[in-house]
Amino acid sequence: MQQCLAQTSGENGQQTRCTKPLPPGKPCCEEHSAEFWRQMDAYRKVYEELCTLEKLVEGIFTSSFTLSRNPEEVGKMVETVNAYTECIQRAVVGWHEHTSQFFVEPDPAFAECLKALRHKRTVALAIAANIEDWKQHLLMLEEQRMRQTPEERAQEVASQRQVQQVQVQVNQRIRERGNTSTYDVVMTRCAAHLAYDEQTRCATPARKPERFCPVHREEHRLASLKLDQVMQAAEESHARTDATMNNFRSGRARTTDVTANVRSYLAALDEELQVVEVHQQLFQFKPAAEHAEKVDHLRSQRELVKQVLDSTIAEEEKDEFSGEVLLVSILGMVGRRT
Repeated sequence: MQQCLAQTSGENGQQTRCTKPLPPGKPCCEEHSAEFWRQMDAYRKVYEELCTLEKLVEGIFTSSFTLSRNPEEVGKMVETVNAYTECIQRAVVGWHEHTSQFFVEPDPAFAECLKALRHKRTVALAIAANIEDWKQHLLMLEEQRMRQTPEERAQEVASQRQVQQVQVQVNQRIRERGNTSTYDVVMTRCAAHLAYDEQTRCATPARKPERFCPVHREEHRLASLKLDQVMQAAEESHARTDATMNNFRSGRARTTDVTANVRSYLAALDEELQVVEVHQQLFQFKPAAEHAEKVDHLRSQRELVKQVLDSTIAEEEKDEFSGEVLLVSILGMVGRRT
């Protein structure tokens, strides 16, 4: 039986792995399961908040905030970006604590994700400082405008020129403090569904254009390899059944040979159906309609093979076996693999 993933603190303060057995389909033992899911739920909420804020922040970064002349509007931009950087920090701390407690060895892929989040926070903090500079400048201009005499208002044209100069300076600071093009490569939510809870999406970030986080990317690779293997096994079993049918018609194979091959083919189809369903359930790699069409085809194929097997067994039980029913059944099955 597998061992619980949780790390516990020993008497000397060192982290040791929990020695309790791992229940089937669970990530931790009963003692640590509640804490595992509490942390996962907390991180999921933070990451959902992060995704929402990132969309708002991307809109601020891609549009020129210096076009705004409203200090209140610019101030809300600063608040949004600051909330985004604070959310990133909570996500980094929360995920670091979770992986430290429930993963035996540090995963380089997780470290890469955390590094990307920290970099995005650094860039966002720099741009927030630029937006704050612009807000302070607008407030200063408003204060000056309130104190203006009619004669001083004539200098408005000169003030506009000053605004243009500040815009140039702010844009220069943006280039110096951080390149917003780093947001072209954004984080997205992992598309995998948890193996121990198929209705729950993984909350770990994945770097676009990848669909899965590092852990589920590897799981998807292995699952796809397994899918290819069972599909190949079904193809080979179909070919063997086809060859046995030809031998049976020429008198070089017995009914028992056909029965054995048909049984093997039926088992291969059962395994293929199971693996296809699990793969789609966890990774949803195909559109629903395409997956449904694939499953319907496999099920109809399985039903046909099952009918062939039943016909073969029924013919074997007869005292006088002519083989006609068997031949008709197999001829209907062969050639329908694809």
